[in-house]
Amino acid sequence: MKVIKASPQGYCNGVKCAIDIAKNAACNAKLKKPIYILGMLIHNKRVTSALKNHGIITINNGKTRLEMLDEIENGTVIITAHGASDTVYAKAKKKGLMVVDATCPIVKRIHNNVKTYLEKGYKIIYIGNKNHPEAKGVLGLNKDIICVQKLDDLNLLDKKAKYYVTNQT
Repeated sequence: MKVIKASPQGYCNGVKCAIDIAKNAACNAKLKKPIYILGMLIHNKRVTSALKNHGIITINNGKTRLEMLDEIENGTVIITAHGASDTVYAKAKKKGLMVVDATCPIVKRIHNNVKTYLEKGYKIIYIGNKNHPEAKGVLGLNKDIICVQKLDDLNLLDKKAKYYVTNQT
């Protein structure tokens, strides 16, 4: 048997960046402690364990990002590579928490594009898993965004409307 190693391997740049941001936050004396991550920074238990060794607390209890914020009274929160809705940022700031944004640049671009096209009067179609943290962040931008997970979801569309279509990364 011949095994060919795929190349390149490893994390995407957004994930690498999020890990670096979290590690740098742990070492940053200017940030309020303790430091929390709202959900898993990335879907990798080894990374979560390594961040714990840096003193970072991961809250991963099945609650929404907004609900997780109810469990934090002070310190700093890290927004994961998946991003979050504007309401999460606002609630964290209202509580007096410092916010470190580790959102993947591609996910940020999707958020910005969705906002831009909403302002232009477009309806938004988001293709993805509505229960995934990345999708929840995008869907939290506007209650009228249509999440398409299966073909039947296309029946929700207004055939006369103009749409901007994007997807989960």
